[in-house]
Amino acid sequence: LNSDFQEANDKEIEVVTIEPRIVGGYRPNDSPLTKYIVSIRQQTETERSFGYTHFCAGTIIAANKILTAAHCIFRNGKISSASSFKVVAKTPVRLNKNSRTQEINIKRIIAHAQYSDSTLFHDIALLILSENILLDSKFAAKISLPQKNYEAEKMCSVIGWGKLYMHGPLANELVHVDLHLHSRKYCRRRYPNFSGKKICASNIYDKGKDSCVGDSGGPLICNDVIVGIVSYGYGCASGEAGIYTNVFKYIDWINKYSGQDNHKPILIMIKIKKYAFN
Repeated sequence: LNSDFQEANDKEIEVVTIEPRIVGGYRPNDSPLTKYIVSIRQQTETERSFGYTHFCAGTIIAANKILTAAHCIFRNGKISSASSFKVVAKTPVRLNKNSRTQEINIKRIIAHAQYSDSTLFHDIALLILSENILLDSKFAAKISLPQKNYEAEKMCSVIGWGKLYMHGPLANELVHVDLHLHSRKYCRRRYPNFSGKKICASNIYDKGKDSCVGDSGGPLICNDVIVGIVSYGYGCASGEAGIYTNVFKYIDWINKYSGQDNHKPILIMIKIKKYAFN
């Protein structure tokens, strides 16, 4: 997806090539992260072959709710029909359907009301599924939402089936890449209109590691917590940090539309005095 990027700022316009964007990654034999991700695919009457219509990823936050990027479900400036897409869960190998695979229709799509298709600001959406994913904690599980902003230089992971290199093929097996979160100051030096509702991340030791086309909407995970959603960047593994939606900044929005309360409960102890009545 190529587009002009123009942050909502009258004085400053930044034009970049946006690549919804795993390059330089690895395939662990048994990753505990794969249970959180789903493939979002075009819904077609006759699929050429299982897995060929994958175009974005999403993350399980409830049995019937998927968190993804808004730009994944927008077409021509508006939200596409929910019937245009489906979600495939428990299928780490994109082209191989297995005995656990679940293909589920989408009942409703909720994108952030202030999302802009031209700026990719507020790039977040929820997919409400027509039936539940069967959560078993091993092959499918809901991920934890963040309770705080994560510190710069923390090592986190992105997973997805995105292109293995710019203009290359999509990955068949889920690929992982480890990235460092950067400070807001660092991100602003590279993206002048960077805001606190975004995160930028890259591998400080290897600039050849990055998310890429087909990874959009997937999770940036730190300690089994979804910290970011893959949004955009300057190409793939171009040496510049990729941009992710900062999930912590949207907790209230997520709770409002998902019906979840992800804040830690507060236990209030009430002392009741006993009175004797004669």
